[in-house]
Amino acid sequence: KKFKYHILSLAVPIIIHTVCDMFLTAMMSIIGNDIEALSKITEAEFASMPYYNYLIPLIAGEAIVMVGIVVTLIVWLKKINKWSKNGEMQELLSGDNA
Repeated sequence: KKFKYHILSLAVPIIIHTVCDMFLTAMMSIIGNDIEALSKITEAEFASMPYYNYLIPLIAGEAIVMVGIVVTLIVWLKKINKWSKNGEMQELLSGDNA
């Protein structure tokens, strides 16, 4: 059973990170890398950018991924805490028998 959790502990962060990067890369390809230049453009210029209509779904997708990351971290930290406490109890029990 632990092997399953070891695989999941590697797979889940890799998948979430990949999806997060996918959204960020897509947004950066639409708005560009130059944040200073982006802050100086007008709303009309911003709306005339190619693929402007895809920004809202990309931002929403990124927000959903971020929430997923936080929830996943909380769940995994609780599991790690539980495993840690079980390990400590096993060490204490084996120490009593020695």
